[in-house]
Amino acid sequence: MGRERPLYFIPRYEILGDKQTGINSLQIVNVNLDDDGIYQCQIGRTVEAREVLSNFANLTILIPPDQISITYVPPGTVISGKEFRLNCEVLNTRPAPIFTWQTPPNTQIVNISQENQPMTMNSKLLRSTSTITLIADINQHGQEIKCEATHIALNKSLISTTIIAVDCKFLFKLYY
Repeated sequence: MGRERPLYFIPRYEILGDKQTGINSLQIVNVNLDDDGIYQCQIGRTVEAREVLSNFANLTILIPPDQISITYVPPGTVISGKEFRLNCEVLNTRPAPIFTWQTPPNTQIVNISQENQPMTMNSKLLRSTSTITLIADINQHGQEIKCEATHIALNKSLISTTIIAVDCKFLFKLYY
């Protein structure tokens, strides 16, 4: 990055420390995703000493999600006795959150999965989706399902709620 303490070509970066003790730190002002990466301090060779390399330091920039949403997975019809799925999604986050689902009592959960994809090609930001597969029951009609996303950079969780509307499947037998 440079040989001098003020890093003139990177004004947000500054070397802090004591030249006498040789203990130094890198200060980054207004950190952003471009600063994410692996850093190493390198001291060049002098007449008195040979080159020195520090251990690697990995800087991971945390981006908390700012919203959460629940949607039905198409076809979105909830029929008693049949499977249905819900997606819980957060956008523009890093790293991925941890999802927790709260379902009505006696709900049969078939599967819960999570998928994390870059928002765009080569993006460090993620679209994280948790999908829950349930067996619908008429007793769930009008009940709430909650999805909670916790993230290391958030002080409190994000929560989204939806109300289940279960349709009955009627079977008719016609006698002639």
